[in-house]
Amino acid sequence: GLVVSFLPSSGINAEYGAKATSAFLNNDVDGSIAAHNLNLKRSIDDEPHRSNTIKKENKFIKTIIASGTQGLIVSCIVLVLLVSGFSHDLLTDSNGYNFIVVIIVEVVLATALATSFVEYMNKRSAIEFYHSEKKRETWEYDNFVEGERAEMVELYVEKGMTQNDADQVVTLLSKYKDLFIDVMMAEELQLISPDHVSPLETAFSTFLSYSFMGLLPILPLIVSFTWPGSIENVVAFRLGVILTATALLFFGYLKSFFTSITWWQIMIANVFNGLFGIGSAYLLRWGISSFFPSLAFPPFFPHSGNVG
Repeated sequence: GLVVSFLPSSGINAEYGAKATSAFLNNDVDGSIAAHNLNLKRSIDDEPHRSNTIKKENKFIKTIIASGTQGLIVSCIVLVLLVSGFSHDLLTDSNGYNFIVVIIVEVVLATALATSFVEYMNKRSAIEFYHSEKKRETWEYDNFVEGERAEMVELYVEKGMTQNDADQVVTLLSKYKDLFIDVMMAEELQLISPDHVSPLETAFSTFLSYSFMGLLPILPLIVSFTWPGSIENVVAFRLGVILTATALLFFGYLKSFFTSITWWQIMIANVFNGLFGIGSAYLLRWGISSFFPSLAFPPFFPHSGNVG
């Protein structure tokens, strides 16, 4: 199935992974029990859950999907706004055509850098906040563990445990300092360690994905711009539309691994999301030019003029 194909290629027994996943997808309780009872050497990290895949081999996948989709849509929006701002046909005017290719490349790379910096700071802030809270919990454990036990007992009772069971569970957990602190971070503060991806890794993967996907819609245009006559302008534009739709479908497919919604529904929703953003840009451009003509884009240059 789709989920099985997304499992890591190493560190997991393929037979166990296939059987456990198939049992879940088919609501086969007996099959799940049989899979878990297989006499195989495996660790908890080898459980065939998508979260384990993210932690190990595909830890950048969510960043790549989010930043790539953003770059793709931003590039298309800029293209629509620029094309609709001309008083003549972009695809038959070489000056306008070249101008827009250069503008979009500049916008995509500039916004990729800015987005990467924002993601770097966000990741760094999340990690620093997590460790500052963990430092405080550690200090409280070292100086007044009884108070921490009481908080956890109260929390577990609120979640449905009896007072006696909560006391026993917390007493046992509190014997293991590191474990107890991690449990307090997750249960009491709702904080999970974000250290599996560093700020630099986040920024780098964001920049690469945003830049590549942002330039993808105009890749045929870039080829035509770099080697004049290699691709007709109209053909290059149509190829860009096909590449954009294909990329949105592909990212929708990847998103299906992080949700219970079927893959084809996510793919359609992702394409709709892109079309909604692009269509909104066009409608806004049309509305502004219709109701506020003085704010409408003027012709950037005449048919036979030079850029700039």
